[in-house]
Formats: sequence, structure tokens, C-alpha cells
Amino acid sequence: MVNLSTNHVLVQYLLGELRPLKKEWVERQYFLDPAVWEMLTETESDLIDDYVYGCLPQREGERFENYFMALPQIRERVALTMLLKNSRMTC
Repeated sequence: MVNLSTNHVLVQYLLGELRPLKKEWVERQYFLDPAVWEMLTETESDLIDDYVYGCLPQREGERFENYFMALPQIRERVALTMLLKNSRMTC
């Protein structure tokens, strides 16, 4: 149904852009397949890094802020990533 060989679908999933049937399919895949779960968590980390370093296109950045950042655990990870980024810049 959906090709998970690229992270584009996973980014859409994380940013709340998938239609309900595709969203359910992705969720089923990462519950059933540890490799898909790993791809999802890596994509999530990359998305956070891209946001913190200002590498997201404007539309994705807005979706990140309005949808993804609504999750408390994501706000915490973003804050931690920002701290790490700032500590590297001061060395």
C-alpha cells in the first residue's frame, strides 16, 4: 500500500499529514515490524534535528510547530536538542 523505503511517508505521518487509512497502515507496520519502528524513531530524531538547525522547509516547519510540538515528549526532546546545539557552539 505505502512504500516505507523512504522516510517521506514517515515524515508525513509524524507531521499529521496522512489520511486515516494510510495512518492506520503505518501504525500497524511499526507495531508489527521492529525495523519499521527503528526507521520511524530515526526519522523522528532527524526531523527534530532539522527543526532545531533550521533545515525544514517553511511548510514542514509550520506543521512541526503546530502539530508535532503539541506532544510534551517532543517539546522536551526539542529543548534538549537546542541545549546540545548551543553547548556545541560555545566550545
